[in-house]
Amino acid sequence: IRHGAVVMVAELLPALAAAAAATATTATATAATAATAAATATTAATAAAIAATEADAPSLSPTSSRGTGTTTTTTTSGINLSSSSSPTLTWPISPERQAAVAGLVPAIDKARLYRGKGGEVMREAVARLVEGCSTVVLEMSAAQHAKVLEALDENLRHPQQYIQKGAVAAVRSYAKAYLVNDPRAAAAFRTRYLDAYLTRLHDANVAVRRGYSLALGSLPAQLLRPVLEEAIDALVDGCVPEDDPNERDVDSRVNCIKALGQLLETMFTTGNGQSGSGALGPCHETAELLRDKILPCLHTSMEDYTTDNRGDVGSWVREAAMRVLATGVALLPICYCRKGCSSGGNSCSDGDDGSLTDYSPGLNELTGKSDISSFYFPQGEKPPRILFRTCRTSPPPYMT
Repeated sequence: IRHGAVVMVAELLPALAAAAAATATTATATAATAATAAATATTAATAAAIAATEADAPSLSPTSSRGTGTTTTTTTSGINLSSSSSPTLTWPISPERQAAVAGLVPAIDKARLYRGKGGEVMREAVARLVEGCSTVVLEMSAAQHAKVLEALDENLRHPQQYIQKGAVAAVRSYAKAYLVNDPRAAAAFRTRYLDAYLTRLHDANVAVRRGYSLALGSLPAQLLRPVLEEAIDALVDGCVPEDDPNERDVDSRVNCIKALGQLLETMFTTGNGQSGSGALGPCHETAELLRDKILPCLHTSMEDYTTDNRGDVGSWVREAAMRVLATGVALLPICYCRKGCSSGGNSCSDGDDGSLTDYSPGLNELTGKSDISSFYFPQGEKPPRILFRTCRTSPPPYMT
């Protein structure tokens, strides 16, 4: 019952916010329609007044004048946008209820509902509640924020996969809502939690590795940018099997690869490198990180043939690596052709007369394979050409 109640609250929060936004949008549209009708009426009244003035029969003037006056009066009193009935964009529940919702996570922790029978489902419910609160950016006190982060951290380290996934989604929403626009909160988060994400991907507890790697990949670009290389290094290192066979965990390596894919999408495939977005976008620095760290790690992971009593579990690693590799290779052709990204920002621009060069053979150097076609296309299919727009004054140093 408690689980259902918490989940219901979590789902009602964004639903109420969406309903309020829809009501405001409808009211705005209604006001706009009324304003258009008023403008049309004003135009008609003006035309009638002109026609009455220019008419030859003087008997028409009083009638037209009365009509004009009536229309003008109607126009003046009909629409007043400043006094329209559109609702204000305020949260649709009272401050008392907001405070009650914000205090749910500390109350659940105080009642020790995470323990015993039903503790796991309560953890799942709390993660969904945090995600719902983050969706509407519910106001919370510093103590409540601390309890929320503590609960999410515990869920990330939980051995159950569904609890970890819920915690990862909650961390993503929470970071976007509360940390991105608050430098002090972001700095505290880096010190308290992000450092653990970076340093514990070879923890003796495999649940810690799995949860922290996914959490690291889920963070927004603004939080990752200051520690981007450290995050990539940590995930790349997490893809390497431990020396002790008893400590190896294939799911941890799969999660590290998936986190690399999320990081690629967050930092490189979106945004244009402008300040504020946090994302680098496709640029020279992106190509260097791909060349030196990410792609070599993915190619190494594609040779993971680990087996255990479940069979070829290394295939999970290989499959994840191939999926992320598709993103990385697709990103390569535009790494050097974004406006103002190479040679100090003066050598390449949109519409430049740079050349399109086929660098597909150069992938051999990247992969260490003698024949890139057989590496990617073992059945002999013709590989697609990989093209780079290169500036005549500064060709890319990669794969030449």
